[in-house]
Amino acid sequence: MSGSKNQVALEKELEQLVSINEAVGAIIKTIKKTQGNLQKIDESTENADKLLTQWIRILSQANFTKETLQNPHWNGNIDLEDGTLDAKLTREQELIEEARQLDRANSELEKELEEKKRKEALEEEKNREMMKKRHNELGLRNLPRKRGTSSLSRR
Repeated sequence: MSGSKNQVALEKELEQLVSINEAVGAIIKTIKKTQGNLQKIDESTENADKLLTQWIRILSQANFTKETLQNPHWNGNIDLEDGTLDAKLTREQELIEEARQLDRANSELEKELEEKKRKEALEEEKNREMMKKRHNELGLRNLPRKRGTSSLSRR
């Protein structure tokens, strides 16, 4: 009989575990659904923030327009500080053109510098070859070192 009591107790415990597993499964499913809902809420909040920002801009512009139209001194023209806008645009165009000219001049100077360096390197190599030839003619073994090198750097 104790065997059947054990069996009954084990079956009852199994039923309880199955019930607990089902409850845990339902909780996990609810948590996943809640996560999805929270993501949707977050997206909706971001979209609402964007819409509110846009609405604030629209209201600000509407208020500016209303105040401008109600201003008795406004004659319908947009004279921004007596033509300073035109002057600023003209100055901006002048500065842009000046920057382009400076860029072109800079490019030309860089090309000239590279050409000068190339010619100097060729001239130095030519001089080294001539000195090497002279040394060979005179029977000397040691060539003069290149500029900028010392006896310590060759060790």
